[in-house]
Order: sequence, then C-alpha cells, then structure tokens
Amino acid sequence: SFSDGAYVDVYLNGILLKPTTDYNTSTANTIAGLSALSTGDIVEIIVYDVFSVADTGGFNPINLLATETIVAGTASVEFSAFDSSKYSVYKFLISGYIPTTDNTGVRLRMGASSGGGTGATDYGYASRINRQVKTDDVGSTGSKEDYENYYIVVSGSQNTGNATDREVFNAEITLYNAHDTTRYSSITSLGTYEGASAKFGVFNGAGIYNNTENISYIKFYSSSGNMESGTIKMYGVK
Repeated sequence: SFSDGAYVDVYLNGILLKPTTDYNTSTANTIAGLSALSTGDIVEIIVYDVFSVADTGGFNPINLLATETIVAGTASVEFSAFDSSKYSVYKFLISGYIPTTDNTGVRLRMGASSGGGTGATDYGYASRINRQVKTDDVGSTGSKEDYENYYIVVSGSQNTGNATDREVFNAEITLYNAHDTTRYSSITSLGTYEGASAKFGVFNGAGIYNNTENISYIKFYSSSGNMESGTIKMYGVK
C-alpha cells in the first residue's frame, strides 16, 4: 500500500511508465488508468518509503578524552578518563615536554586506583635508542630494560635536558588491554628527544604492567624533580 503516488514507480513489461500520462494514483492505494493489458503482461509496482537518518555524530576511530598542560612545578600528570564501554586501547601524546631537573627521564605507572601500582615487581620494560651527537656527527645506540621494577621508563636510556637549553621530549604512547582482566596491560612508545650532553635522537620501547587490573588511572612523572612545561593528551581508540 501507499499514501502518496509521488513515491511510486510503475513498470509494464520492464518499461517505466509515466505518471498522469500512462497511469494515475488519484484514488488512494490504487494504480488506475493503465491501457488495456494483454495476457502475459507483467506489471511491477515499487513503493518507496520516507525515513530520517539518525544523527549519530559520525564515526571517529580516535577521540580526544583529556588534555593536561604542564606548568612549572608540576610533580606528575594523571589521567582517569578511561571508558571500558567504548575503548580498550588508548593513546597518549606528549608534546614539548621539558623537565625542571637536567638529565632526567619520563616514567609512568598505571592501575585500578590513583597513583597506579607501586610494587617492586609491578612493571617490566625494554627500550632502544638511536642518538646523534650534534657536535661531531657521531651516532650511537643504547638500550635499557628491566623485567621487575616500580615503574616503566617511557623515555628510554637517554635522559632529557632541562629548560636551560630548551631541550625537549616528544612521544606517542599506546596502552593495550586496559580493561581485559584476564591479561596484563602493556604499552608501546615511540618518540624523539633532545638530551643532555648535546644529543638528540629517536627511541622506541615497550612495557608491561604485571597485574590483571581494570586500568582506571595512568600517571606520568619525572625520574627526579618536577616537570617544567609541555602538554599530554589522552585519546581513546575504537
């Protein structure tokens, strides 16, 4: 059935008929005015429906959840914008990070409660660095790892200089299995730095939280002293 003839197409033996010329829909739910039909003629009637498309806000595979701007004297930055109903993977972008104390690194902890796990065997990590000495173009590599520790080292084996020489640290950290309580949560890290002793380079690494907690908090802090400046953003990945 149909209520509006404007939303009807009529075909006779596969040929689309012209409304008001070949037929009419003056009477509700009726196709009238067709020429005399012969045995074997095929009439097809297609009725279209009107519907509204829901506004779902669009699909975005990665969503910004929180932003923290570091100011001088910041002891640590902690995020709690986790949502197990939407995400199992999260990304953290560290931009323009500078520590207050020279030659220090970036560490993280995570867990079900604020501050994250602090046990001596809660974390394991491994990282590798390719660095270049700016003064003589001599490159070198380095690695750092520890299976049982109080934290994960995000910045690798090369520490970052402080604000005196405007040495900075930038990184992308991805957290996996944040809410799967049958598996350990793990992270990967990739970034660049300008470090102490006039060095700069690139690093990559990974770490694991040796607990099956539902992650609700993640904390970033300096290996010594406070943070001076920079931005850390948290994203949820669908």
